[in-house]
Amino acid sequence: MLTVALLVGGAAGFGGWYVWSRDGGGTHKDDARTKVSTAPTGPSAQDTSLSGPTPAPSLDATSASPSVSALPTGYHRVSNAEFGTAVPDGWQAETQGGKNGVTIYFFRESGGGPRYLQVFRVSEDAPTPRGTLTAAEKDLRKQVPGYHRNSLTSVPDARGEAAELDYSHPSRKWGVDVRTLDRVIPAGGGQLYVVLTSGPAGSWPEQRQIQEAAVTSFCLAGAC
Repeated sequence: MLTVALLVGGAAGFGGWYVWSRDGGGTHKDDARTKVSTAPTGPSAQDTSLSGPTPAPSLDATSASPSVSALPTGYHRVSNAEFGTAVPDGWQAETQGGKNGVTIYFFRESGGGPRYLQVFRVSEDAPTPRGTLTAAEKDLRKQVPGYHRNSLTSVPDARGEAAELDYSHPSRKWGVDVRTLDRVIPAGGGQLYVVLTSGPAGSWPEQRQIQEAAVTSFCLAGAC
């Protein structure tokens, strides 16, 4: 069922799986999507008081009660109807509607490029973090040329069970190898969210730094 959903542009259980799992130039439909909204993000756009210099969060040190003080230098907090999180300054925000009422949130480097952050709610029935990623990887292996798994592991999270898929593949659109981190985290009330970061493999561990800032500061709207 997931494979069929991937081919038509969005997995029913995973909201935006097809959108974030592929790359342009014939292997990614991301650039062809309908943009529901676009808006610049940065210290002047929203929550400017939260972007001052602060220590970067340590890896895998996710807090059950995220604090704005955890935002590292060069990041600011964004908030929407679903959640709040940290994104790099100057990145552009846009959204796309997915299946089952899922909204897919993108944050991209200004001017375009292979770097982006994506967040969306997992909408399959009775999901688990590792099970969600295991199911998605089956289709990634079939649909993404040159797919290579770096790791698939459970990760510490004070909020509950979490898991991460780390993979690489050549990007035909950007002409570089890209490395992607897919983290599935618990968000309270039995909900799971995907927090995904992707960028040039040569810029590693930039993806890790962006993801940790986003994951560590993530909280549902009204709970931050």
